[in-house]
Amino acid sequence: LEYKNLRNTMYSQISNRLDRIDEVVFKNKKTTLDDYAETIDNGLNNLYLDQYLSEEKKCLMKFVNEVLDIIKNSPVVVNHLHIPIQAASDNVLKAMNRKYDLKTYMNRIKTIKTIKEDMSISTDIIVGHPYETDEDFKTSLDAIREIGFSKLHVFPYSKRNGTKSALMPQVDEITKKRRARILLDLSREEEIKYMNKFIGKNLEVLIETNNGEYSLGHTTNYLHVKIYSDKHKSEDLVNVKLTKVEYPFIIGECN
Repeated sequence: LEYKNLRNTMYSQISNRLDRIDEVVFKNKKTTLDDYAETIDNGLNNLYLDQYLSEEKKCLMKFVNEVLDIIKNSPVVVNHLHIPIQAASDNVLKAMNRKYDLKTYMNRIKTIKTIKEDMSISTDIIVGHPYETDEDFKTSLDAIREIGFSKLHVFPYSKRNGTKSALMPQVDEITKKRRARILLDLSREEEIKYMNKFIGKNLEVLIETNNGEYSLGHTTNYLHVKIYSDKHKSEDLVNVKLTKVEYPFIIGECN
C-alpha cells in the first residue's frame, strides 16, 4: 500500500473516534483528509503540540496511541512507514522552526520498533539548511546510524526568496553537494544493512512486473525482491526465501 492508502486504512478503522477529534481539535469545522493526515503525521513525529490546549493535546496523543495500536494489530497495515525527520540535529531543527527535537523523534521511532521490530522506516532529510555546521552534519550522521532507517530520501536545501530561511547565512553549494553525496552513500549502507537482516527468512512478495527472465515485487516491509522465474504475473502473491543481496534488490527463491 502507498503511504496515503495506509493512512486511509487507519482512518477507516478509527472512524468512530474521529467525531471527538473534530470536536476537540478542529472545533467542528469542515475537515478534509489532509487535516487528519497532518494530525496523524504530526503525532507520529511526536510534536510537542504546544499550540494546542491541554485537552486538545490529550485528545491528540490518545488518537496517536490508537494509531500505533492499529499499526501493531491490524492485518492490513504494511510493515513500512515513511516518517520525515527533515534534520537530525537540534540546531538545524530549531532553525527550521520544527516543534520537536531529535530525542523526541528518536524515542517515537524506538516505540514503533518495539511494537514491530522489523518495521521498515524510511525518512526525508534536508541537507545544507542555513546554520548547518560541520558539527551539525556529523551529529546527523551519527543519529541516522543509531536510528537505523531502511532508506533516506535526501534533498539539498534550496533557497526560496520571501522565506525566513532565505535571510539566514547560507551553506555554499559545494558543501551541500558533498554532504548530499555522503548521505546518499550512508543511505545505501543502511539499506543493505536492513536487507541483510532478512537473509534466510521466508516472506510474501507482491509481484509487480515480469520481463520473461525475472519477476520484481515488494514485501510488506518494502524490500525490493527479484525472483529469477518467468512463471509469475503482476499482482501474484508469492512466498519466497530471501537468499542474498544484489543491491538494490534482494534475491528471492520460490518455496
